[in-house]
Amino acid sequence: MVEKILEVAGPIGGFAALAFLVMAGLGHLLARQVAMSRETVRTLRVALEHDPSPGQLGHALSLWPEAAKYPPTPQRQELVKQATLEERRRADRTELIKGWVRVFLGLAFLGVALYVASLFIKAPPAGS
Repeated sequence: MVEKILEVAGPIGGFAALAFLVMAGLGHLLARQVAMSRETVRTLRVALEHDPSPGQLGHALSLWPEAAKYPPTPQRQELVKQATLEERRRADRTELIKGWVRVFLGLAFLGVALYVASLFIKAPPAGS
């Protein structure tokens, strides 16, 4: 009974493992991109907290134009607040993607295990 199931499910497990590995790889690349953009926002936030250059202020205002309605000091505080929120959102998104990558790697491992089991557990010949 198990042998017949493995005969069918083994090759499917191999293909599924390959698909999950590809999805995990793509997820890893996406997580790296989001993490790099988070690092950019973090750097901008730190600059805004201390002594931002006019270019950094302009960049922050281009990201969060709603802060332009405030006078200079509250404007910087609002920009720091928005940068902190955006950094947190990107960090959460990165962790979510990393969690899915771990799930895909686990499913790929199960697919490989199923495929390897199908290679070693064979159905006895029909005449036996």
